[in-house]
Amino acid sequence: MILALKIIGYVLLAILALVLLILVVPLTFNVEYFQKVLRIRFRLIFPITIYPRRKKDGEEGGKASKKKTGKEKKERSKSETSGHKVGKPAEAKPEHPEGPVKTETAENGEKTEEKKSGPKFTLDMVSELLPEVSETLKKLLRFIRIRKVVIILPIYHPDPAKNGEMVGYTWAGLGNLIPLTKHIFNIEYNRVDVIPDFENVHNGEIMLAADITSSVILLIICVINLLFAYLRLKKKSKV
Repeated sequence: MILALKIIGYVLLAILALVLLILVVPLTFNVEYFQKVLRIRFRLIFPITIYPRRKKDGEEGGKASKKKTGKEKKERSKSETSGHKVGKPAEAKPEHPEGPVKTETAENGEKTEEKKSGPKFTLDMVSELLPEVSETLKKLLRFIRIRKVVIILPIYHPDPAKNGEMVGYTWAGLGNLIPLTKHIFNIEYNRVDVIPDFENVHNGEIMLAADITSSVILLIICVINLLFAYLRLKKKSKV
């Protein structure tokens, strides 16, 4: 009996340690878009590919067989409809007679009277909680760390002058976008480059990559703060 209790205690301690490890250890999502292919990897302790998933041979065969059966059904339905003769159209019947319509409207009227009005949110209540919600959202965005950001954009146009103009516009847009994202997010850029591709050599080689990291326990704290803010707003609306 004592040995069984010790084993149960060790198992519970192992589960608790695993839960604490998941809460404390940062979660990392590696997102990469290159050559028109999106790849998403998840890493807690070991990396796991989320997208794209590897397709098995059985799944591909099953999809092909489903397509074939669908085509066969369509061909059978077409042959059956062509063989039947067209008859006289049936007379249209009134969908709702006058009697039941009146009873339904009466019942609907009673139901609408029984319905209770939900909580009313006034502009003053929302404006009181806006600073708290905005601070919580800022903390949430700051807890999410975005690292190793890579942006490579090859620009091609057959006219060299137009190509240079498009490269200038792209740099101007990135020059405005990067400081804005640094102000909102906890983000660091590794490489940002716009390549003037005069000979269309880098066709389809747009590259966007980033590592998004955060801790589960910090995200839970921010979500709990948002939930409490919503509950306070709901209580004030009922008063």
